[in-house]
Amino acid sequence: MAIARAITERSKRLGRALGVSDDNIDTIVRENKSSPNEQAFQILQKWIQKEGSNANYSELAKALLDRTVMRKDVIHDFCLASKSKSN
Repeated sequence: MAIARAITERSKRLGRALGVSDDNIDTIVRENKSSPNEQAFQILQKWIQKEGSNANYSELAKALLDRTVMRKDVIHDFCLASKSKSN
């Protein structure tokens, strides 16, 4: 949930960069109107559901670097931190 909170303001853009369809994003936003954090969480969940084992920190980092998202801070805080913990 911490990643979702970190990307709340750009969750739709990140979802698109991750390959989540606009229809899925629109449905998630509509079903969670009052909770931007939940919207972000559900968009990430949809990506994980769609990609399975290919939904990893490396792919998330690539999407976070997309020119429409540009959240290097999230990569540093979550993606790189996760890699160092697994070493």
